[in-house]
Amino acid sequence: MVDASSEGIRQARSLSHVPRAIQLHDPPRERSSAPTLLREETAVDVEVNAFVGSHVELSPAVKKEFQDGYKQDDEFKSVWANNDKANSKFTKESDLLFVKSANPVKRLCVPADDRLRTRVISECHDSPTAAHPGSRRTFLRCAQWYYWKTMQQDIKEYVKSCETCVRWKHDHQRKNGLLMPIPIPDRCWQVVSMDFITGLPKSGEFDAILTIVDKLSKRAKYTAVRSTDDAPAVARTVFDVVVRHHGLPDVIISDHSLRCMVSYQGSDWAEQLGTIEYAHATLVSASTGFSPFEVDTGRKERSAWQSTLDPNTTEKTTAEYARVFAEEKQKIICEARKNLLKAQASQKKYYDEKRR
Repeated sequence: MVDASSEGIRQARSLSHVPRAIQLHDPPRERSSAPTLLREETAVDVEVNAFVGSHVELSPAVKKEFQDGYKQDDEFKSVWANNDKANSKFTKESDLLFVKSANPVKRLCVPADDRLRTRVISECHDSPTAAHPGSRRTFLRCAQWYYWKTMQQDIKEYVKSCETCVRWKHDHQRKNGLLMPIPIPDRCWQVVSMDFITGLPKSGEFDAILTIVDKLSKRAKYTAVRSTDDAPAVARTVFDVVVRHHGLPDVIISDHSLRCMVSYQGSDWAEQLGTIEYAHATLVSASTGFSPFEVDTGRKERSAWQSTLDPNTTEKTTAEYARVFAEEKQKIICEARKNLLKAQASQKKYYDEKRR
């Protein structure tokens, strides 16, 4: 594998104070899940709820690279040459190989070509809309659209060698005290947490970021603010960012702290907040098993190499389509809540056993 070479933003924390008008919650610092870093490959189909009628479109040059790679790949060459017609795992469509699936989205087979596989991993890890997730999240993102046998190990090695990730890796210092999980909300944007990121170089008139996270979907909103903003100014921002779009939350939680971010990106960080917010929203959450975007909106985002079609929309009335969409979204929320409860129990058990 080749080393990642890209720029990114990572955070380091320092303590300060926030407006008193907010309900306070003092969570322990350790938030990592106890389960293994990467899930088994057989679990991918369970976690991936694919698009309706999606398909992959590649440029002719890239498509030829895939086709040439299939001829040399030990796993794919027999199927590609039609010498293994009985193989029930793969299917040839549009002159490319895919993993057979009941899902409308077919996972594209990537041959044993270092340049192609590195490009795929880079798209899922280094791109502005990915924002350098860890090995597990990179794998879950990649496995939605692509397949090769050694994907998990290749991604683990790639992320381990990523200079940006190594440079900004957090120090997960454990603290004393039992973990007290926050109750799981019943709906999106019912309970939100609020945090500030400070210590940034000035970007226009702003020098801080207000981060608001929905505690059910885990979707985050990032807003450029000033570190000198008082409680009324913060309240106006919360109204503009959350209340006018999602209604008034029942609870707003803050953890007493202002986080300090050290950045080498210069003074244009305020312009990048939308991209960073999108990147966070489309990563699969270890707690819910879905991306925040999917829990909040009821649908998935698509790969840079995919286009999405829905051949069934013309056959349904608007009312019927809306009803089906609402039912599917409710199923996702119910499943996300169950997964959150399981994750909280696992995190509490792991934290309480390891605390000092």
